[in-house]
Amino acid sequence: DNSVRCVTLVAMRELWCARNLAVATASFSAADFVPSGQLVDPRTRSLVINGYLGSGCLHFFDVARDRHVMDLEVIPRNPGTVITGAELAVVPPRVRFLSFSAAGDSMATVEVSQPPSPAVLKFWSYLPSRQTYELNSRLDAPHKADVTAIASHPSRYMLVTGSRDRTFKIWSRVR
Repeated sequence: DNSVRCVTLVAMRELWCARNLAVATASFSAADFVPSGQLVDPRTRSLVINGYLGSGCLHFFDVARDRHVMDLEVIPRNPGTVITGAELAVVPPRVRFLSFSAAGDSMATVEVSQPPSPAVLKFWSYLPSRQTYELNSRLDAPHKADVTAIASHPSRYMLVTGSRDRTFKIWSRVR
C-alpha cells in the first residue's frame, strides 16, 4: 500500500504510518543513500530523507499529520556528465550527510558528485518568514580527502566534520 509503518514491538501496535510513497524507478546503489539514514527536523519533527534519486533535494514529511511539508533543493539540478568510452552518463549529485542544530534553526549538508569533484559543505539558516531554509555559507573541499561524518553540537552553533584524511575540523558560526 506504499506506506512505511513504525510499530512498537512491546505492544505490537502502530505508532505512525507514512503513506503515498513512490517506488524509485531508476537503479541505484547503497552509495546513493544518506549514510546517516533519515533524520528528524528538531523544529518541526518532520522526517527528512533524500528526495528521489539524483534530485539533489531533501524531502520533509510530517509523519504525525501524514503530509508533505517541503522539498529543499540542496544541489542545483544541473547534473554533470561523464564520458566512459563511447557512452555519455548522467552523474546524479547526492546529499551524503545532514545535521541539524539542536533548535532546528540551522543545518549543515555535505554533497558529493562524481570524483574528482571535491565535497561541498553547506550551512543553512531557517527563515520563519519564508518557512524554509536558506543557504548561508558554502565551503568547497572542506577536507583534503572525503568527508566521512558530520555532527552538530547539542547546544552551541558548532559542527564537527571528520575525513578519510584522519582529521576532524570544528566549525563555529559567527554572528
